[in-house]
Amino acid sequence: MAKHIPEKVEFTNLIAIYNQQSKQLVVENRLNPNFSGLTLPGGHVEREESFSHAAIREAKEESGLTIKDPILKGIKDFEKDDATGRYVVLLYLATNFTGELFSSSEGQVFWEDLDKLQNTPMVSFN
Repeated sequence: MAKHIPEKVEFTNLIAIYNQQSKQLVVENRLNPNFSGLTLPGGHVEREESFSHAAIREAKEESGLTIKDPILKGIKDFEKDDATGRYVVLLYLATNFTGELFSSSEGQVFWEDLDKLQNTPMVSFN
């Protein structure tokens, strides 16, 4: 019988902050050379932090917006580049938010029309 070897997993999130009236989505042009380009706000889940709280925290840190009641819409996983484990990405939708949009050290954030994003190259996941 094969021995079970646990896999190292890092939990992360991406948050689609969507304005239903304007049909716009918050996007971020990330500056990190290891993960650069246009994507959604998000980041790592901290130790002992709930998944939904991590999404709320990351949305605030990276966009300035306070989201409420994020809805888990999907999960994506991919192997780390160094093959030491994998990332599990929790994909959230947030349509209830307050505050003013501002960029962070992670990159420039801005509202983009949803129909324009269909033809815009985004950061690729493996």
